[in-house]
Amino acid sequence: MSQISKLLLLVCLILATQAKLFTDRQIQILQEQNKSAFDFSKKVNIEIPETTCNVVDPTPILPKGMSASKFVTRSGFLKMGKGNSAFGFIFWGAMAADGEIDQLKNYPNLIWLQGGPGGSSQFGNFVEMGPIMVDGTKDFTYTYNPYSWNQNYNMIFIDNPIGTGLSYAESQDDLATTTQELADDFFKGLTSLYDDKNGCFNVLNIIENPLFISGESYAGKYVPNYANHILNQKNDNIIKKALLQGGIAVGDGFTDPKTIMNVLPGFGYNLSMLSQKQRDNAQRYADSGSEFLDNDQNQLASLAFNFVMTSLASNSGLQNPYDWADTMNEPDSFDLTAWLNNSAIKTDVFKFPEELEYSEQSLPVYRALGNDFMKTNVVGILEELLAKDFPVLYYNGQNDVIVCTPCTEKWLDQVNYSGQPSYGQKVFQLWNTTKSEEQYVAGYYKSADNLHFATVNQAGHMVPSDQPEAAYTLITQFVEYCLLRNQVESKQDLDKLGIFNIDNYHREQKENNIINEIYI
Repeated sequence: MSQISKLLLLVCLILATQAKLFTDRQIQILQEQNKSAFDFSKKVNIEIPETTCNVVDPTPILPKGMSASKFVTRSGFLKMGKGNSAFGFIFWGAMAADGEIDQLKNYPNLIWLQGGPGGSSQFGNFVEMGPIMVDGTKDFTYTYNPYSWNQNYNMIFIDNPIGTGLSYAESQDDLATTTQELADDFFKGLTSLYDDKNGCFNVLNIIENPLFISGESYAGKYVPNYANHILNQKNDNIIKKALLQGGIAVGDGFTDPKTIMNVLPGFGYNLSMLSQKQRDNAQRYADSGSEFLDNDQNQLASLAFNFVMTSLASNSGLQNPYDWADTMNEPDSFDLTAWLNNSAIKTDVFKFPEELEYSEQSLPVYRALGNDFMKTNVVGILEELLAKDFPVLYYNGQNDVIVCTPCTEKWLDQVNYSGQPSYGQKVFQLWNTTKSEEQYVAGYYKSADNLHFATVNQAGHMVPSDQPEAAYTLITQFVEYCLLRNQVESKQDLDKLGIFNIDNYHREQKENNIINEIYI
């Protein structure tokens, strides 16, 4: 890496600190890693000879009174053909299976990917939608999450890309630097998960289950990319067959950075964070960033984006870029890095090597994708995916700043696919939660054909953490819609109703059957 590139990265880090693009805890992690980030040789070498699927006894992290017999928990590595480098993961079988391994085949498989880039998916596991929530604000305590997404789905939290979290990169050369390398690596990891004799999906006999890929933030680049890469495989492999039965779901996705950067100044002005003059200044940064992107100067575009965020933070007193309504300095969380590096947790419970150094945020991974960070090429990949008639859900917390709801709405309105004329004319409708005794308006949505977009009220960047019931409702309705879509004769009739009107579809079909019986 050139001295100029190193300098740009350090400037980005400084600007990120000023703009509060990362939490205080993440900044500390990044700064500590930065001391040796450019000397990858200091990493401890770990031998990972094969893909693994370790049986995990979660008893030490279960709330009092919960039995481990109710859980099917696994962990391990997915080899991907680069020496000892491998993806690390933690798996929770569907709670509805009641701990019976032979029942897991009856429930869809759902992959969760964190953003970053370089953010560990174990944040989603233990802070957002996993079955056990960890509170480490004082002493580590554990609570059951009634809105866990693994109520009815087999969930696997994969640390992606290689070098993130529980994943291991043997050398700096193994770190992905492009969209294509990311997709190639991930597909190799999934191949181990499905085809290897030790692959957990193979061992648990769930390779034929419908597959869903989900994630948030920078995973808005991963998820469409990986799904399209899988569907582009020429042979009808088991992974492709599984995904064709499922769909993708992205929360607060950083899919189109250029549009996000250009919408943010106006967004800040509309929320009275910026005066008209301040908005115009921020817009000049955004315009410069767009010009940099047009000239393939992606690192400079990243600087421009950080200047836009700095304008919002310094001029408004914005405390949390993940939630403009939050007056805290950072999202409620705990030191996930310290917790998972504790050998009693990392090694004794989850069976990872003690010498594997876990970090919630990986600067080497972030740095490796520095030139890819602001690229908008995934929008075209998403358009390819939609052209395959593949179901796509995007959702956004209304209070998010760094990926604001108008940002996502703007670029989705411009996505080129067959349903766009209809999508562009659609008005938002309200949607409610399904588990509360008293229903309330959870947000608004619109859809056309296989593209669905939902907003979530009183939620920031991490929707499953801020509004767990609403997030649970969203993913449940979407999965049910996708599964039903595979069974119906007319997908168009179902698409017209959208993901929140499945009951209406069932009722209409029942009424039609009654009418047909009368005429017969």
